[in-house]
Amino acid sequence: MQTLSKKNSATVSVYSSIAELDENFIERWRALEARSIADNAYLSPDFVIPALKHLTPDLNFAIIAVENEKQMLALGVFEISKGNKQLPCPFLTTYLSPHSFIGGLLIDKYDTNTALSYFFNEIKNHHTQWHAIQFICAPLETAPHKIAPHVLKTAKIHRHKIDFEERAILTPENSGDEYLKENLSKNRIKSIERRKKRLKNSGKITWRVKQGNEITPETINTFLQLEDMGWRKNKGTSLSSNTSHKHFFCSMIERFSNQNKVFFTEIELNEKVIASTCNLVSGKTGFAFKLGWDSEYAKYGVGIMNEYELARHAKTNLHSLKYIDSGTTPGSFIEEIWPERRILFSGFYSLNKIAFIYLCSTQKFIELQNTIKNKFL
Repeated sequence: MQTLSKKNSATVSVYSSIAELDENFIERWRALEARSIADNAYLSPDFVIPALKHLTPDLNFAIIAVENEKQMLALGVFEISKGNKQLPCPFLTTYLSPHSFIGGLLIDKYDTNTALSYFFNEIKNHHTQWHAIQFICAPLETAPHKIAPHVLKTAKIHRHKIDFEERAILTPENSGDEYLKENLSKNRIKSIERRKKRLKNSGKITWRVKQGNEITPETINTFLQLEDMGWRKNKGTSLSSNTSHKHFFCSMIERFSNQNKVFFTEIELNEKVIASTCNLVSGKTGFAFKLGWDSEYAKYGVGIMNEYELARHAKTNLHSLKYIDSGTTPGSFIEEIWPERRILFSGFYSLNKIAFIYLCSTQKFIELQNTIKNKFL
């Protein structure tokens, strides 16, 4: 641990083992999560700790936390890379577990400048073995070059090419039948409603959201069974296909449930659940995590139907949420049903001349390649 004595003095701590994290630290981490500029369930201690323990137990990582006497101001979780083709020297890169869909930093929205100033200056001046920081799939509203450019300038830290990605979201306030009529084609709505009508021939259909005490061990087990059906089971990519992934999920859900930060959506046919989604909550934002459906009813499109019903009823059932992040990549079917977007960014910040020169040279080389390629197209 390195302590810096300045005005509004803060402590910057670097942790390399989850065994170092006591309950008091975890509670301060949760409090920062609730005050962060951008909500991020994938940077919650309730996600990160089970992920590091069960999914990546041998990873060389660093949890970097900035704190003053009262509270935590910033926190990031990074993998320590030995170097790669992008940058052949050690650097920090966003920790993304096999089930993480957003990276970035937790930053206190009430003390952004202090948080980022200490964060970057500590890494640059006292951890010189790290030549750069790479953010991957981070919320644009946490991009250091946007929210604190003077901090980077003062610390002589340079940003390099930034890539952007659109992520489908659903705003409960905007949801409902009119929302779907405005954003989905008539043919698409007719197709979903037609399949729903055919499914009704088999019995009573019910759609619901389960939260709080409504979530039982049966809810979780049913979800795992449905997520383990069809192509995921055949490819061995379901949570239940791998013991460590299943242990991660059960531990993570238990932690989120204890904080009342998880909800499931379900479609029932004659009181039998045939489709389910698991969703996490951080602050005022929902995060669609995983979904599953009974392969016997795949021909009815019950997975899509579940998301369609969420878009119809979110305004009533999930009105406390600002929006729900889909967790999907561009091209997913969910983009048609949830047409709103948020922006994520990825990019490097060089901490010294070595990284600066190399990353600039790499970018120029890529631009030259693209110029030559376009010339002959």
